[in-house]
Amino acid sequence: MRKARPRRGRARDYVEYCALRVLVAVLRMLPIEAGATIMGSLWRLFGLRSGRNRRVLANLRIAFPDLNELDARGIAAAQWDNLGRTFAEALQVDRLIADERVELAIDPELDERLRQPGGQVIVSMHSANWEVAGLTIRRYRSVVGLYQKLGNPLAERFLLGVRAQIFDGGLVTKTADASGL
Repeated sequence: MRKARPRRGRARDYVEYCALRVLVAVLRMLPIEAGATIMGSLWRLFGLRSGRNRRVLANLRIAFPDLNELDARGIAAAQWDNLGRTFAEALQVDRLIADERVELAIDPELDERLRQPGGQVIVSMHSANWEVAGLTIRRYRSVVGLYQKLGNPLAERFLLGVRAQIFDGGLVTKTADASGL
């Protein structure tokens, strides 16, 4: 079981929330590709220097024991870049859809399955902006998403509102008992 993190101060929450809102405003002033490129570069820069990068490299060594250190660091850098781009796009999913940059197509086999009655569990990999797949599935039924709760309640509320554009069935916090949807 995860250890509960100590509660941070309201002032820090507010500063982070304001920074997030400024970031969103700046991203929305830029072309989508430019914002994604900038965020990818920033996440690469800071991600490679973060404590979480040690976990990324450790997991790569487990998954690919024969991978040399230079290639592992290259994969880690690319994943930070991808995560930054995904973050920037997720904050502007409405623009992606309105600009018709995302083709909401669906595989015929999945189409047939989604037309069947009853609930279904669909799992996607974290590649590019994986959440956009929810928009296609919403053609058939409500979509519920699973997410990692943030430590900042102000940022949490804002981002839940952004993500509600996709997850019309709501969002469930990732916990040990989240399987009881």
